[in-house]
Amino acid sequence: MLFNSFTFIFIFLPLLIVLYFVCPNKYRNIILLIFSLIFYAWGSVKNLLFILISLFINYLLSLFLKKKNKYVLIISILFNVIFLVLFKFDVSVFGISKPIGISFYTFQIISYLVDLYRKKVKPSRNIFNFSLYVTFFPQLIAGPIVRYIDIEKQIEKRKVSFDKFTDGLRNFIIGLGLKVILADNLYIIVHQISSYYSMDIYSFVLYTLAFTLEIYYDFYGYSKMAIGLGKMFGFDLPTNFNYPYISLSIEDFWRRWHISLSNWFKDYVYIPLGGNRVSKFRWIINMLVVWLLTGFWHGANLNFVIWGLYYFILLVLEKLFLRDKINKWPKLIRWIYSFLLINIGWAIFGLADLNSLNFVKTSFIDFIRNNYNLINYLPYMVISYIFMFPIFDKFKLNTLIKDLFIFILFIISILFLISNSYHPFLYFRF
Repeated sequence: MLFNSFTFIFIFLPLLIVLYFVCPNKYRNIILLIFSLIFYAWGSVKNLLFILISLFINYLLSLFLKKKNKYVLIISILFNVIFLVLFKFDVSVFGISKPIGISFYTFQIISYLVDLYRKKVKPSRNIFNFSLYVTFFPQLIAGPIVRYIDIEKQIEKRKVSFDKFTDGLRNFIIGLGLKVILADNLYIIVHQISSYYSMDIYSFVLYTLAFTLEIYYDFYGYSKMAIGLGKMFGFDLPTNFNYPYISLSIEDFWRRWHISLSNWFKDYVYIPLGGNRVSKFRWIINMLVVWLLTGFWHGANLNFVIWGLYYFILLVLEKLFLRDKINKWPKLIRWIYSFLLINIGWAIFGLADLNSLNFVKTSFIDFIRNNYNLINYLPYMVISYIFMFPIFDKFKLNTLIKDLFIFILFIISILFLISNSYHPFLYFRF
C-alpha cells in the first residue's frame, strides 16, 4: 500500500484513526500492529509470512541475549544478514523475492539485538510490542531507521494530544505534496530521458539535475509523511533529512542526508571497527568497509558499489587533505563544490536506471525536438530548487494562514493524484 494512494488516504488511515481513538489505551498497540500487518500484506501475502517468521525467530533469539551471549548475537546477526544478502542478489527464498522494505526493518532488528547484547535496552517480553516496533507501518517500508532504545518508552506509554495530532497531519500533507507535486513530475523528466534511445552530454546533465531533485523530494516526502503519521499516533520518529543540498562539504552532506542510516553505520559498524581512534591506515580501512557496505545496502548492482567507493574517496580526501582548505573558501564556492560532487554521485547512483549511454548519435537540439513535452515539466525543477533551501523557515506565519495553505496543498495534491498515475517511492526498492 502506498501513502500516496486513495486507498490509504481515504480508507485505511481514516478507519485506523477512528478505531485507534475510540478504543481504550490498552488495545491501541494491538490495533496499530494489526493495521501495520495489513498495510504490509497489501502488496504480497508471501512477504507478510516472511516477516512474521522473521519476527518470531528474532523475538526468541532476543530472549537468549539477556545473558550477553556473543554466540547468540553472532547467530542472530547472521540469520538476518544472510537473508538480506540473498535478497539483494535477487535470490528467491521459499518462493519470495526481495520482501519490500527488508533493508530497513533488518537494520532495525539488528540494532535491537546489538543494543540488547550491550545492555543498553532490556528484552521486550511482549512479542506484540516487539512486533509493533519492527512493523509500525509509517516507517516499515522506507524508514527512518528507528532504534528500540529511542522508542521503547513510547511503545509502552505515550501521550496523544490534539496539537500533536494536527502537527503530524500537517507534516503528512506537506510530505504528500513534496511527493506527488514535485517528485512525481520530476520522475517524468528522469524516466523520459533514461528511456530515450540515445542522448548527448547536455541531456545527461539534465537527467542528473532532475534525478538529484527527484530522489530528494521522493525520499524526503516519504520521511515527512512517516514522521507525521507517527506523531498522529503519539510517536516521535527521528528526523531523516536536514536540507542536505545546502551542504558546504561532503562531510556536511552526510550529516544531513538519510541521517538515520548514517547514524546506524556509525554506531554499529564504524565505531565497533575502531572508528578514528586507530592508526591512519586502519581508519582508511574502516571507512572503506563502511562505504562498501553502504553501497551494497542500496543494492548488489555495480553502480551502487562504485557510488559507495566514490563517497569513500571524497570523505577520505576531505578529512586528510582538504578540510582546512575548504573551510577557508567563500560559502558560495563551498556550496558549488559540494553540490557539484553530490550531483556526480547521483549520476553514478542512477546509472542502473539508464538503458544505454550513447553520447554521439544525437544533439541536444534533436533531443529537445523529440522530447518537447519536457518543457512543461521544467517549472517543477525551478520550484524544486527553490524549496531545497530553508527560505520558508524564516517566515513566521499565523497558524490560521499556515493551516489554510496546508489545506490548499492537500487539495492540489489530491488533484495531482487524480490526474497522474501512482508512482511508488524510490527507496521501496531497497
